Amino acid sequence: MTHPASGRVAVFSEPNAPFQVESYPLRAPGPREALVRVSMSTICRSDIHSYQGHRPSPCPGLLGHEIVGRIVALGQELTCDMRGEILAIGDRITWSEFFIPHGNYFTDVLDLPQKSPGVEKYGHMAVTTAPHHHGGFAEYCYVLPKSWILRLPDKMVTLRGIHNYHPRHLVEALDFVVANKTRYPFSELVDGRYPLDQVTQAMADASSQRVLRAAIVP
Repeated sequence: MTHPASGRVAVFSEPNAPFQVESYPLRAPGPREALVRVSMSTICRSDIHSYQGHRPSPCPGLLGHEIVGRIVALGQELTCDMRGEILAIGDRITWSEFFIPHGNYFTDVLDLPQKSPGVEKYGHMAVTTAPHHHGGFAEYCYVLPKSWILRLPDKMVTLRGIHNYHPRHLVEALDFVVANKTRYPFSELVDGRYPLDQVTQAMADASSQRVLRAAIVP
C-alpha cells in the first residue's frame, strides 16, 4: 500500500478567521483503520456554528463530518463494512460522524452509540491531535476503529446530512436511494462546490444561504 507522505487540510484557527491550508504527515493505517481520499465533504449547520463561534470547537481544528471518499489504504483486520460487504482499495465509502473508543452500556445494551462515554466525532477535533486527518475539510481522512463504514455504489446520489444520528440511518438512506434511483436520477444534491483553498468563501456562502448545499471538494 502506498500513500503520500503528507496531505493538505483547511485549518480552522479561530472563529470567523480565514481558513489556512496546511500540510500534515500521513502514516499507514493502523489495525481496523482505513485511509480515504476525500471526494466531498458537505457543510453542515454545526460546521457553520463552530466557525461562527456559537458552539465549542477546538482550535486549531479540522471541521467537516459529512464525508464521502475512496479507500487508498486498509489496515489489518478491516475487511467488511457494516453490512458485511467486502472492502477494497478504490471503494467509495461514507461513515458515521462518530467513533467509540471501547464497548459500553450505551452502545451494547441501549443501542445508542452516539451517547457513549468518550465518543469522538470527525470534524470536531484539534488538528494537532494525531492522526491529524480526522475531518472532511482535507485531502485525506482516516476512518478510525469503532466507526460504522458503508460501501457506496459508484452510481448513486451523493447524500448530505445523514451522518449525525444512529449508524443505521446510513443504511436506510442508501436503501432509499437505490430503491428510488429511477425517480431521482441525479449524480449529487450539491449546488456549491469549493476547493480546499476556498473553504472560507464556502462558509460565507453557506452561512448566507447563497447556496443551499455547499461542499468542499479537495
